[in-house]
Amino acid sequence: MKLTPCILSAPSSQDDAQLFPEMETIASQQSDTSSLPSQRKKAEINSISQLLRTSSASPESLLAIPTAAEAPATAPVTAGSSALAASPRSGSALTAAPQEAVQRARTAFLERYNPQVCRHMALDADRCFRGCAPALEVVKRRYGTQTAVTWVTIQLSETARLWGSSDKISGEMLEAVAESFVGEYSKLNLAEIGLYLSRLRAGVYGKVAYGKLTPDHLVSHLPTFLAQRSREIDVFHREQERIDRQREHELWASRAVSHEEAKRLYAEALALCDNNPDRAIEYLKRVANPL
Repeated sequence: MKLTPCILSAPSSQDDAQLFPEMETIASQQSDTSSLPSQRKKAEINSISQLLRTSSASPESLLAIPTAAEAPATAPVTAGSSALAASPRSGSALTAAPQEAVQRARTAFLERYNPQVCRHMALDADRCFRGCAPALEVVKRRYGTQTAVTWVTIQLSETARLWGSSDKISGEMLEAVAESFVGEYSKLNLAEIGLYLSRLRAGVYGKVAYGKLTPDHLVSHLPTFLAQRSREIDVFHREQERIDRQREHELWASRAVSHEEAKRLYAEALALCDNNPDRAIEYLKRVANPL
């Protein structure tokens, strides 16, 4: 599969922030199509499976086929009305700009989180688990289920290519496996999926001979990965709690004084507060915590 190269970069720092500003401006796009760039001629391909079998498939072509929900509605035409008779053409023009904005956002998403970037993120397991890469369910919500399936399909296809199994697994099989990821494991973020595939290639879940990768290898070890993920996240949380306790202890230690020093400070406070113990203690508290 031929993917448009992009600079390796970390995911956005805000998990729930919009990944690309195009999505926020879709509603404000106007119907002026005179300035729109000319469309490239698209091949007549009916499914992602066929696209994956095309060596020159790109992110743009993977998402070129509109779904039923994306198809512009045709306004009803009544007889004797020339204005209404032209509504199909005008309706198409009105929806062209928003559709192109959505298409650009989807393509930018696929290019940003391409297989090379995901392999790069998988080098740091801790960051995969506690980082800010969007989860599949977030991708589904922002770009649609088909975009999420397409993204997973691209990652699986890359793994098959690296393992010399591209000709052993059809595009339809890869798409079916991707649908399983999106349907059953949408809580996983993109970096975690990259980590899972990295561990699969590393033989963590058993040896897979070169050229012998199957759809079963791609999906059957996910429950094992989820168990690993749960344990590693738990270890991270416990370590974070230990660090927090250590910091708190160091803070208290930095404010602590010896018994002799405490007695001296208390005696001075009593002298300043007319030998009133309660006022002396309140005075010492104010001195220790001036804010």
